[in-house]
Amino acid sequence: MIDRIDLLKIKPENYKCENMGEIDDIINPFTELNSVDKTLINGLVLLYQPRKIVEIGISAGGSSIIILNAMKDITDAKLYSVDINANWYRNAEKNSGWAVNEYFPHLTDKWNLHIGVDYCEVAHEIGYGIDMLFIDSAHRHPIETINFLCAFPYLKENAVVIVHDTVLYASKLGFLNNCYASKYLTLSVTADKYEPYIDHAPFVSNITAFQINPHTTQYINNVFESLTLPWYGEISDELLNKYREFINRHYTKHLSCIFDKSMKFNALFENELNDIFKKGYVEN
Repeated sequence: MIDRIDLLKIKPENYKCENMGEIDDIINPFTELNSVDKTLINGLVLLYQPRKIVEIGISAGGSSIIILNAMKDITDAKLYSVDINANWYRNAEKNSGWAVNEYFPHLTDKWNLHIGVDYCEVAHEIGYGIDMLFIDSAHRHPIETINFLCAFPYLKENAVVIVHDTVLYASKLGFLNNCYASKYLTLSVTADKYEPYIDHAPFVSNITAFQINPHTTQYINNVFESLTLPWYGEISDELLNKYREFINRHYTKHLSCIFDKSMKFNALFENELNDIFKKGYVEN
């Protein structure tokens, strides 16, 4: 049996990197993944041999290609890729995930694509028994956290979760301001965690993996509490209601209450924050 992720004797980012050789040069022009990101994803798939992987956030399909390539010899393995955007954000004439069919059509027999929908809308269809989850979606809180909370009830008890862009907020590019979502998630979740070591200081890894354990469920309230942090991600009222319905179906009344209060707090955050603090609470 493979070791716990934080006790691995092999650094997953160094495991069978040669497997990337045939795809690396092709995906580099359109992927946002750096070399460590790519080899970590590849290594974790090869080490853990997951049969059911869910990917939330596809972009052009660079990470999809890495996962599909790594799982191509795993019997009965399937990748379910989901992106709320039907079209690639860099070029609206291309669909999200376009590069998979364009460059690696021979890998699509293990691929199930859902675009133009949020994961919460297809979670039941995709179903239970998820061995591995990769989240690389909006980067603005609370999107990544809600993505995880929607997937959590469907994860296996020792599932591996990979979260990308955990230090994107450090970028000096203005349009990346407030991209704290991935870091909030990885800090708030209780799990066995792994972060690749970057030897060229002062840089730290932009990707983190963690493995579900019994304490993840026990302390899932900490993830819910992180929703009280400021929301910078844009969520339509329609989608927010879908999230709320999903949380009510899958979690306790207490956790649903935290979600509701977080919604109300953030709805008032910009204009009435001072009044909220004067009252000392968020009214029901």
